[in-house]
Amino acid sequence: MLPAGYTQRAARLDDAPATADLINACEMLDLGVPNTSAHALRRIWGSPDHAPDDSALVVAPDGRLVAALNRFPEGAHLVEFQGYVLPAARGRGIGSALLVLVETEARAHALAADTPPPAMRLTTDVWSVNTGARALLEARGYALVRRWERMLIEMDAPPEPPSLPAGVTIRAFVPGQDDRPFAEAMEEAQADEWGHISLTWEQWRYYHIESVPDFDPSLYFVAEQGGQIIGGALCSWERPGEPTVGHVRYLAVRRPWRGRGVGMALVRTIFATFYARGKPKVGLGVDADSPTHANALYHRAGMRAISTSCVYEQTLTPTV
Repeated sequence: MLPAGYTQRAARLDDAPATADLINACEMLDLGVPNTSAHALRRIWGSPDHAPDDSALVVAPDGRLVAALNRFPEGAHLVEFQGYVLPAARGRGIGSALLVLVETEARAHALAADTPPPAMRLTTDVWSVNTGARALLEARGYALVRRWERMLIEMDAPPEPPSLPAGVTIRAFVPGQDDRPFAEAMEEAQADEWGHISLTWEQWRYYHIESVPDFDPSLYFVAEQGGQIIGGALCSWERPGEPTVGHVRYLAVRRPWRGRGVGMALVRTIFATFYARGKPKVGLGVDADSPTHANALYHRAGMRAISTSCVYEQTLTPTV
């Protein structure tokens, strides 16, 4: 239950600027840099598979937004969510109330399914330095299941050029030619990643092409061998909230071509591209326990971990 005088309502598209400010106030405390934008929120809230009540806001008695919640249901068996409470409003029970909301509505959603699942998973992530949020999650039965590293490289000289394996080429994405085959190759390559949720072609196109601000196909890299797409990378000119940092959103290599240097060649190509365009800082996020040892690859390429995010999970039964 929210504190007296506080109310909850669904997020609206015109709430995006104020909500981004709220989230960034939280991120500034934990990271020292902002980490979202109004456009990024509109992109989530306006996506075809995001229901209006999947995102909620908490409003203080004086009308200020003090908390935000984004939920990403994946059927009746899984709900991923992220919650933020304005630093000045913490310690009043708002975070606890949002967790109760997530858990209660997840159970109700599961029970309403044609075939209710025997169990459902709730997952969320918080920065490792946010000890208050971590303690709250653990007190409610959530367990730490994964850690993600936020990594950065700051180049003060031209990076080492890529060394391409025999027969492998890396080129820029060509809109209208590569769209679907590239999407299918990347989905296959990312299937081994922990927690990966497969996207339909329509979802992939929306999230990675249609809704990307200032979409730049020259920052999407396609690795090929014998005319077959074997992997690639999706990059953005800047990391959310950090215009001086290039952002590697996704990088993956299909399983048969792993261990041959394709991943490192993609990394070197990305670094060289950003550096040549006047952006010597490049960042990304990676699973610290990656089954493909992606984090070790980035460390070898000269990147360093600058912060850690902790993924928490709880399994609930969908009973009343």
